[in-house]
Amino acid sequence: MSGLTLQDIDLMPPKIKAQILAQIHPPAPRPALPTPCPPPAPTRGRKRQQPESLSQQAVVAWWAAECVLHGLPEKTLKAFPLAGARTKKNGSRLKCEGMRAGTLDMFLGVPRGSWHGLWIEMKAPKGTISPAQKEMLKLELAQGYCTVVCRSTDEAKAAILSYLATNSTATT
Repeated sequence: MSGLTLQDIDLMPPKIKAQILAQIHPPAPRPALPTPCPPPAPTRGRKRQQPESLSQQAVVAWWAAECVLHGLPEKTLKAFPLAGARTKKNGSRLKCEGMRAGTLDMFLGVPRGSWHGLWIEMKAPKGTISPAQKEMLKLELAQGYCTVVCRSTDEAKAAILSYLATNSTATT
């Protein structure tokens, strides 16, 4: 094919022309469809609602489609599921691995304006922020990260869209 010019290719039958052009300029890969999360496992006894978890799952599912519109990889939004009961041994191991009290729920690793990324803490509508989480929100803000507390899926979506629209110098 080294001797072919664009004029030569234009003179070829459409089927051959399409094959050659596909070799020169392969089509862009299509983004994979997100795999839906399995439903929560049944609990024994009293059912406990987990509004923060459900909201967070909805945000992650929404992001799987939304990220394509912004030209961003899906993996730029990450979750840090640190809550839950642990054995003393497991808790000690996780602490040695770097787990920190107050770590926020989600992180969007996309710089915007003077921000380095967006940290999101998901809370139930009447949920409270722990002292460790308040400290972490201040710490991340001081390090140049935008931080938000969201009490619903819609709030988190709005925060992400607002953050992605940020192009100017960050303000607090």
